[in-house]
Amino acid sequence: MQLKLSENIKLYRKKLELTQEELAENMSVTVGAVSKWESGANVPDISTLMELANFFDISMDELLGYNLSSKKVDDMHEKINDLCNAHNFKEAITEIKSALVRYPHSFKILYISAETYYLYVFEAGKKEYAQHAIDLYNKALEHISQSTEPFINEYSIKSKICQLYSFTDPKKALEGFKEINYEGQKSMAISLLLTKEGKREEALEHSTYAIIKSFLSSCEALSNTSYILASSGKRKDIEKALEMIDSMLMIIDAFTLKKLNYTHKLKATALSFKAFYYKCLEDHESMKKYLNEAYRIAYEMDKENLPSDLSKGLKYYFIDKPLFSFDNIGVGVVKGIENGFKKELTVPNSPLNDHLAPVLEYWHELKKGMKE
Repeated sequence: MQLKLSENIKLYRKKLELTQEELAENMSVTVGAVSKWESGANVPDISTLMELANFFDISMDELLGYNLSSKKVDDMHEKINDLCNAHNFKEAITEIKSALVRYPHSFKILYISAETYYLYVFEAGKKEYAQHAIDLYNKALEHISQSTEPFINEYSIKSKICQLYSFTDPKKALEGFKEINYEGQKSMAISLLLTKEGKREEALEHSTYAIIKSFLSSCEALSNTSYILASSGKRKDIEKALEMIDSMLMIIDAFTLKKLNYTHKLKATALSFKAFYYKCLEDHESMKKYLNEAYRIAYEMDKENLPSDLSKGLKYYFIDKPLFSFDNIGVGVVKGIENGFKKELTVPNSPLNDHLAPVLEYWHELKKGMKE
């Protein structure tokens, strides 16, 4: 067991941007005492240690630097997590109370504690515990710098706080969701709260944005993931990539009108991906079939010079104003897809690269034929 007390006193003092003189003043000791603590020549008494931990807003274990602390925290975290997974919330809460006494400034403990109460509220319907969860999430936010999980961040925690406020203070929940509604991520939650307030038109506007975001995000995720998967060059991965593009095409058909419109730019792109994957499987006829279809749509769109107005192409659009969109395909659809083959589908050392030239060659044949 190794103590790192002297290092930690210096570390946390500097984190607060304090000089030794300023820390000494706050602790009511001499500068010489602080200097000896940090050099390891002397150790504070137990009452001063407690004052230091409280002043630095950390646990005694953190201040002392026990190398076994993290293991104990992990053990407690795992036990609470297991109890939650077993839906044994009452026993989990008992463990939480003990863990919070021992590690009141551990992000890991604060977060799993908040999560337990959150689940207790939503799974067991114990709405009276919503404020407990909110308080713990807010405390966890104070120690967010300790988080090592990529999907646990300030945004995700604030989102859960807002969900809990929907039980205790709907107006505060609405304000909170609007504050963190980055790129429309919380439009649906806002819409539902507005509906409960009787604000139907405003709710429809937010829910429309939620539908559009879901539609575009799904298409982007499917197309990008399909290529990541197919880039292995393995037949089974390319076949799965084709399935994903078919799913993308089904989504496009489900969300958009049949009459030629801006959303068909997505369809032409998806079909060009499909053609490319068939070429990778050496199915030349299918490659030509889907590239013909992609080119026909792209050519017609360029010919009509359609505006980039999503509102003219979506089935589920409930806003009384146009919604213009921009993408990275290119101004012209024909040229944009061609550039996509040259840039987007080229990955260094990918076994798929050799299949790009024949696809582009056939695309140029279609362009030449259409000009003639």
